[in-house]
Amino acid sequence: MNGRGVFLSLAFTSLVIGGAACSSSGGTGVATPTPTPTGSSPLSLGTQGNISCTAPNNAVPGTYVSLYTQGTVTGNTYTQSNGDEDGIYTTAAYTVGASPAPSPTPIAIPSVPPGTPGATLWIVYYGEYTLPTTPGITTAPTNGCFVVQTASTTPGQGTPTGFNVDGFGTPQFAAPYPSQSGTIVESAITAFTISNVTRTSGTGTFTINTTIAGESSTATGTSVITGSTAFYSNETLNSGSILRRP
Repeated sequence: MNGRGVFLSLAFTSLVIGGAACSSSGGTGVATPTPTPTGSSPLSLGTQGNISCTAPNNAVPGTYVSLYTQGTVTGNTYTQSNGDEDGIYTTAAYTVGASPAPSPTPIAIPSVPPGTPGATLWIVYYGEYTLPTTPGITTAPTNGCFVVQTASTTPGQGTPTGFNVDGFGTPQFAAPYPSQSGTIVESAITAFTISNVTRTSGTGTFTINTTIAGESSTATGTSVITGSTAFYSNETLNSGSILRRP
């Protein structure tokens, strides 16, 4: 799956999964989310924890980083795959008042009752990410909202042995959403892991790098999981039902 079309120019405004909507809201300052683990079973359906993004709002105008990652979850650990486009970040400039805020048009992944033939378990995780100021990559810290959609690799409704994963993050802004005036840098996320994943918690790190005019820059960001929604669906992860908040 090509990640470039997933997160470019996306703003977190609204999302529907199985008929349940969620929205994001921002604050100020530096992101310091502290989710509280609950130890809930990943096979319990429905929503657990906090699925609303509360990342601080980034200042506008400014230059910020969006993320795309894909890989696998085995046990309670997510690991990014090693393909050429399995991890991508973009740095873009955002400006005030250049265009109207986008209208929320949620894209739904239809859920089905447990026991539906052919249905498999989906767990969609919500959280936040931060990336410090890094010369050559950003001019200010990025605070953003993060969504990780997972679909069981086990056919039918047996206990999952692993999950295929798409994850993406976009910077958080106060309404109205600013205009993205252009992509400044697009390059690889060289590593992305999220450890100790539960339905309401998990901590991760990601590494990005780029070379501009012969100068290399590397930065390490952090991510957290704060909540999730679990449901069964006949959709597959590569069927085009990528979760996004246009």
